[in-house]
Amino acid sequence: MAVSAAIVIIGDELLSGIVQDTNSSHIARRLSQIGIAVRYKATVPDDSFLLEQELRRLMEKYEVVITSGGLGTTVDDVTKRTVTRLLGTKLVLRDRIVEEIRNHFVARGEEVPSSCYSQALMPQGAVPISNPKGTAPGFAVETNGRWLVVLPGVPSEMVVTLDGAIPLLPRDETEITEYRTIRTTGIAESKLHEMLREVVQEKSGSLAFLPSITGVDIRLSVRRSGTDAAEGLKDLEEMVLSRIDGWVYGRDDETLERIVGYLLTMRKLTLSVAESCTGGLVKHRITNVPGSSNYFLGGVVAYHNDVKEKLLGVPKSILAKHGAVSKETAIRMAEGVRTLLSSDIGIATTGIAGPTGATPSKPLGLVHIGLSTSEATEWEEHRFGGERVDVKEQSAQATLEMLRKHLTA
Repeated sequence: MAVSAAIVIIGDELLSGIVQDTNSSHIARRLSQIGIAVRYKATVPDDSFLLEQELRRLMEKYEVVITSGGLGTTVDDVTKRTVTRLLGTKLVLRDRIVEEIRNHFVARGEEVPSSCYSQALMPQGAVPISNPKGTAPGFAVETNGRWLVVLPGVPSEMVVTLDGAIPLLPRDETEITEYRTIRTTGIAESKLHEMLREVVQEKSGSLAFLPSITGVDIRLSVRRSGTDAAEGLKDLEEMVLSRIDGWVYGRDDETLERIVGYLLTMRKLTLSVAESCTGGLVKHRITNVPGSSNYFLGGVVAYHNDVKEKLLGVPKSILAKHGAVSKETAIRMAEGVRTLLSSDIGIATTGIAGPTGATPSKPLGLVHIGLSTSEATEWEEHRFGGERVDVKEQSAQATLEMLRKHLTA
């Protein structure tokens, strides 16, 4: 029997819709990997009375209760004092946490705000959980055979403090869940459903389709005992990949820009980018990868035709005959930036992101992508939907996917 758990997400901003809750899904996924099944989730406001009522009820029903939020230094951060009152104990200063908070600010050359030391106060008997990403540590306390774990609300801080809490928790490894995310792009969710219908019907595991503006992630999960879960997940993944492999670019947290960077590095190739409709978004994603200076030489945002002509060498005759949004212009932009920066590969985007600029022959969402090497040129045409920012994001994704396909051909 799996250990039962409840999650409580705390904050007025979550109930008002100002901030979206992403923490509970991560917590539930991590717990399921050690045989803890989340049976309940609640979101409560920054109200000490309501929070205490909810925690008291849940601590009677579940073996593990995890909260996220309300651990800062402002007046609406109520979690710590509420938990202390619930446990019938008092707050005590933890010297180790004081030192960690001081080191956090010293490393940044900043003075330590006096208010931050209050974050080193914890209920007596609690196990402190370090927070290397910030100054709000978590803590865990066992009472009557049940665990209450209190984590910060900032997602990156919640992740690292949860990792610190996991070893403390009870677990049932006879029944665990293994996960794998298969990442796809350039294919509709409905088409993936159709291609994987037999896999879903076989019930070898669970498939969840998670569409976004840039692609569809497929979350695979297998719940079995012991090592059977890992073996079952491997079998399920092979079944999925055998049907959709041509649309898959990565797994789990892999991104297209990281994969492209890896491929460029392995092939000892350099890249330059010319962007019009994406406005620098492709360069932004490429340079998000540490070490990208090893293969990315630079780029040009050639938004105006004068820049396409004068900096990238796109002939005025091509712009006059075919227009800025055309196959011919995209290819010349790619060739131009490759020559300008002496890279092995040049790639370029030009399109109509909207909401204006469309014509009967060139609708909103029309995007051309050109790729140039010393040996050949390539070109793709796309028709994207959505708002202006949606078209830009889809265009950047398609550009990186074109690069990936070129590098793996």
